Amino acid sequence: MITEFLTDPVHPSEVAGWLWARWPWVVLATGVSLLVSTGVSGCARGWRAREARGAVWLDVSVPATVTAEAGAVFARRLAGGLHRTRRVGIGARHLALEFVATGAGTRVGVWIPPRENPAPIAAAIRDAWPGATVTTTTPPALAGRVTAVEITARNGAWATWTDPRPATRAGTGGRGGAVVSDPLAAVLEGLADHSTGHTGFTQLVLTPYHRRTVTRFLGKALLFGASEILAMARMLLRDNGTRAVPVRSAVPPSAVREAGERAQRVKMATAPHFSATLRVGLVSRARVAGGRVLVSAVAGGFDAIADSPDTGGLRTRRVRDRYRVSARRPGRGFVATVAEVAALWHLPADAARFAIPVVRARTRTARPSVPRLHHPAIPAAPAEVAISDPAPTGPVASGPVGAGQPGAHLSLPDFVRRPVRGRSPRPVRRTFFPTDFRPRP
Repeated sequence: MITEFLTDPVHPSEVAGWLWARWPWVVLATGVSLLVSTGVSGCARGWRAREARGAVWLDVSVPATVTAEAGAVFARRLAGGLHRTRRVGIGARHLALEFVATGAGTRVGVWIPPRENPAPIAAAIRDAWPGATVTTTTPPALAGRVTAVEITARNGAWATWTDPRPATRAGTGGRGGAVVSDPLAAVLEGLADHSTGHTGFTQLVLTPYHRRTVTRFLGKALLFGASEILAMARMLLRDNGTRAVPVRSAVPPSAVREAGERAQRVKMATAPHFSATLRVGLVSRARVAGGRVLVSAVAGGFDAIADSPDTGGLRTRRVRDRYRVSARRPGRGFVATVAEVAALWHLPADAARFAIPVVRARTRTARPSVPRLHHPAIPAAPAEVAISDPAPTGPVASGPVGAGQPGAHLSLPDFVRRPVRGRSPRPVRRTFFPTDFRPRP
């Protein structure tokens, strides 16, 4: 049948006649497909919304001292934990690193779904930023009128965001207490300035990246089927006459394209990877005048972070579904490395500038002799025992003991008086001879 269909040319009018003769069945099949897909999508959304209501939020207070390497340490531990999660089931297995700004200040936290254990993530935050306090609480409510955008690179999902050259990358804090420029400051400053009357937020939704998944296989199968259908339609609609096909001349790739492909190959070799979705927006009860302008201003702060020429610039796409924002669902994303995640979300060094809670106590390294919990105490070194000097052989100056005389450091044994019958023994008392060793009167 397929061979006959491919070899026997069919006129477009015949196809139209076939559809017109069976249009009730075509309409019925289309309606049933739409109804089933809508029902399944609605059930999945409701189940995921109920699951999101049981999530927890780790509220982080920034320590007084922040180093530039802390963000990469936390991101690497986060990657290891996400890639060890179970891939079976439909439960959420993603995290959301957030900044939420209101009129009362800016909060820093991590959104964790119910099936994930928040204890390892809290430990990773404390280990990366010593002195930071982590409090488990309910997530900030992002329900209401939502104006949000998702940020991606123009050159595709594998485009490099951050410049790998360390000379051009700025951290959050230098060694020795020196504070250097933080590219994330523009984003936090925009959130703090434009959060009066509404709630501004940034979400970095992270999921483990796997190159071979069922979803990608189904997507490739769907694309293959669509390409075959388009090929058949093209064959039906084309002219049966033969004509010469123009030969296209080979165009050599440009140097910019070669550099971009080389950077992407380097990024592919830098494992582990995240599937990241960067989302910026605001939530309010009523419509905010100029809300899109405010969101665009905050999203423009990420241009300082995406300093790699391979990105081709950042582009924003509007989020029309507020369900993604409230449930922290992944959307249009990109592949991110550990360094890129550390640049897009970390604890700032000058947190008080953006109204972020700061822990004022500074951490110091404990002495080795301090006992630790669940660890045996370190045995202390034995104290030095002073040994009495032998009796002097030459003449010794007389004088009271302890007045800088040679006999002031002598340590003689205790002398115990014999107990007298009928009388209780006296307490032991130390006695010292005079320095000249003459008998006492």
